[in-house]
Amino acid sequence: MIDVKRILVGTDFSARAHLALRYGAEFAKVFQAELLLCHILEPIDLLGTLPPVTESYIPANLPQLQEQQAKSQCEKLLAEVQVPKSRMILVHGTPFTELIRTARAE
Repeated sequence: MIDVKRILVGTDFSARAHLALRYGAEFAKVFQAELLLCHILEPIDLLGTLPPVTESYIPANLPQLQEQQAKSQCEKLLAEVQVPKSRMILVHGTPFTELIRTARAE
C-alpha cells in the first residue's frame, strides 16, 4: 500500500485551486496524511496597479495587509475541508519556484 505522509496543495484562491484543495483534503483523510495548504505572496507591482491618469493612495503596510488577508483566507479554507492534521504555509516569491521549493523542503 502507498504510504502518504503529507499532501501539498497550492492555492491562488481561484475556483480551480479550491477544487484541487477538496481533492487533496479527501486524499489526506483517506491516507491519514497531513494536508499542507500553500499560498505564495508575489512581489507587488505598484506601477502596474496604478491607473494611468489619476492619483492613488497605496498604504505603506500593503504587503502586511495582503499577508493578513491570505492568512485569513487559508484559515477559512482549512476550516472548510476539516482535515485533522493540516497547516498553512505562506511564502513570498514567484509561485512556481516557491511551490517547488516548499515541496522539496516538506
